[in-house]
Amino acid sequence: MKRNSAFLTVVLALVLVLSFGLTACSHKSDPPEKATYAVTIPAGEGFTVVGETSVKEGENYTFSVNIADGYNGDDMVVKVNGDTVTAQGGTFTVNSVSGNLVITVTGVRKNAPASFTVTLPTGAGFSAAGNDTVTAGEDYSFTLTVATGYDAATLVVKNGDTTLTSTKTEGNVLTYLIPSVQGNVTVTATVSKLKFKVT
Repeated sequence: MKRNSAFLTVVLALVLVLSFGLTACSHKSDPPEKATYAVTIPAGEGFTVVGETSVKEGENYTFSVNIADGYNGDDMVVKVNGDTVTAQGGTFTVNSVSGNLVITVTGVRKNAPASFTVTLPTGAGFSAAGNDTVTAGEDYSFTLTVATGYDAATLVVKNGDTTLTSTKTEGNVLTYLIPSVQGNVTVTATVSKLKFKVT
């Protein structure tokens, strides 16, 4: 019985040693968990950065920059942690990330508004004054001065087919306004001479 007891004790000890050994081996085989790094994504006028807000250590991080309508990225500079990065196929890539990332975007500019040409009338009996261009969407103002010997009451002014009414009259000088210009402007005008009665 003593021999059997001693044998069982030895077997039990071997089982425990093997069990601890396998457990230790199992823990050694598990790779360490990768660190997670934060990504700071900027917000600004005229652009949107599309990308995740975190990335695992050692992995590549990709993102894109979308330009809003009415803006252009011709002079855009994109940096990550202060270093300029260049897009490939519209995508920016940071290889083998090893720390937090801070993205910055500069140089996105609003498109200059379109301007339209203005053609003012010339003719007998009046003179026109005003700028020869107007910014899209803005109001355009000009004046017509009726010459001596002509009847200001007979002055007819049009923008295309639309008859214009003066917004202000000072003597023989009339001011006209075309609101919210959306295309080229061509103004025409006619005026009649004063008629005198012979007595």
